[in-house]
Amino acid sequence: MIKLLLWVFAVTCFSCSIKNGSEQEVLATFDGDPIVFHDVDALIQPELYESLFNTYYARKLMAEDLIKEKLLLNEANKQKISKDSLVQQIIVGSSISLSQYVIQNNLDQGIPDSAFPGRLIPTDDAEGKKKLSKLYREFCVERFVTLEKGKHKIQVFLKPPLTPKIDLSEIQFHKLNSVNSNNVIWVFSDFNCARCKAFFSTLVSLKSRFGNSIEFRYTSLTDFPTESTQLAEFAGVNGKFWEACSAIFRNGDLRNSDVPRILETLQLDSENFMCYVANQQNGEIHKKNYEKLLALNRFQVTPTIVINDRIYYGDLSFSRLSEYIKNSINEAH
Repeated sequence: MIKLLLWVFAVTCFSCSIKNGSEQEVLATFDGDPIVFHDVDALIQPELYESLFNTYYARKLMAEDLIKEKLLLNEANKQKISKDSLVQQIIVGSSISLSQYVIQNNLDQGIPDSAFPGRLIPTDDAEGKKKLSKLYREFCVERFVTLEKGKHKIQVFLKPPLTPKIDLSEIQFHKLNSVNSNNVIWVFSDFNCARCKAFFSTLVSLKSRFGNSIEFRYTSLTDFPTESTQLAEFAGVNGKFWEACSAIFRNGDLRNSDVPRILETLQLDSENFMCYVANQQNGEIHKKNYEKLLALNRFQVTPTIVINDRIYYGDLSFSRLSEYIKNSINEAH
């Protein structure tokens, strides 16, 4: 019952926190002592934050759809035509033809079927033609709307949930770039985790997008040192942690026979690596780091992304993460 009340209270507070974004806003008092957002947020379980992020994304998506609708109706009224006629006009006048769209989006072999992953719907049958027509229509309209937005004063005041800050001052990490910044993206990951491997391409894109202004950190979130973590840690000692990460994640499942090849690629000495692995002190350091993370009671899945000391519970796509990172930077300033 207490958890249910906390959940209802959290969702109610969320609507307010989206609006003002203040952790110190007073929600209640007890004998004059204030209870603020941060006090409540510290009690909310991680899975509830995922729900809050989903609520935020749903609201944002609906707001964007309403803006799109207003832009289309505004232009249609201006031209004294229906919205459907305007959409058809946009499609006909698109500078990118349907055939170019197909090539640019690698749809010449078929359209991915969301209901059956791995299945491609041929673009020359009735179902494929219908889906392709819809995709192309959405593409043309989105391009038009993007251009039209610059002609209007549009403001979106929704903000993503502000999760509690956590103290990571005692956690060891490797830097993935040479930038020193107050803005930090910290990845807690596992080389043997399928989701982490899938996320790595997004991490590469984020590093390319923000790597010149934001500090990137990485910590292995495993309960014991694996061959992959030992290889990465050894490379880190020699200033090549990011290169090792790239090699390991792109290699797939690391086998014993892969290690000498990666060491050679990174120009690292194999005998020194064996000495590093044999040193039990390195394993103890890894174990203590993992125990400190567990004690925080916030690191339950991999990958976990922490942005400016706040765990990110949202979608791990490049676009969603980029949006959240930019918002975090603005909040910091």
